Amino acid sequence: MRVLITGASGFLGTHLALHLSELGHDVTRASRRTGCDVTDPAAVASCVKASAPEAIYHLAGPSFVPDSKNDPAATFRAHVLGTVHVLEAARRLETPPRVLVAATADAYLPDAARLPFKEDTPQAPESPYAAAKMAQEAIGRAWHATWGLPVVMVRLFNLIGPGQDPRFVASSFGKQVAAIALGQAPPRIEVGDLRVSRDFGDWRDGIEGIRLALEKGRPGEVYNIASGRPRRLRELLDLYLRLARIEPEIVSPEHLARPGQAMVRYGDPSKLMSETGWAGAVTPLDESLAAILEDWKKRLGSRL
Repeated sequence: MRVLITGASGFLGTHLALHLSELGHDVTRASRRTGCDVTDPAAVASCVKASAPEAIYHLAGPSFVPDSKNDPAATFRAHVLGTVHVLEAARRLETPPRVLVAATADAYLPDAARLPFKEDTPQAPESPYAAAKMAQEAIGRAWHATWGLPVVMVRLFNLIGPGQDPRFVASSFGKQVAAIALGQAPPRIEVGDLRVSRDFGDWRDGIEGIRLALEKGRPGEVYNIASGRPRRLRELLDLYLRLARIEPEIVSPEHLARPGQAMVRYGDPSKLMSETGWAGAVTPLDESLAAILEDWKKRLGSRL
């Protein structure tokens, strides 16, 4: 199958492109690095027309929530206008492709009484990022309802793995632990609130869920890609420390505080599993963290 991935230079896009290539698909990697900035409608139209994809995985756009608070306009240009540009280019092809739009679980109403979050759980975005991703879903449904474009949407929970930006918690812990283990940093780790629980899934399980959602999901529908299990940040940190066999000082600087954040967030993956045959989040958490730790050791070690 001819496949186009937007945001292909990002964490998930990089892993997805490799996965699909290994399955034998003809993958076109689109990103600002390749001249396909989704905020530029002409560039998107040219990229889509040239690759003539049978499937599009739309992953482009910034994903770090604090960035969206610093520049909401840029967030909406990338996620909202970018999605319009991609879907418009797709529907104008002679044979419109199936399109997957990657939204976020961050938009769910943070109500502990409604856990685990299901696809029909109300949404109440609390950041510009979550609002923009919620708008992406509305755009996907509208293009499906208006023009019959086969758009499937997924809500991603916390997918983790090698190559992730160290501003995200699993990668941050892994980088700090690796630096200590290599003797590059003092035995001191900075953390936020370790009581917080989130739904962490391995990147390999996540991209398989993304693939199956595009190939087998029902157009116009949305699917959670979740583990179905909350894990405390304290558990992640403890697993890292055991893997590295270190006992550093743990500190919580003010700049890592997230006042008002929901203490527990996790999702129900049963809809995607029952409708597409996705096996779910089957990779053990310690295996995911070990891969992240080893990746950071290699990356930091190469700088010596």
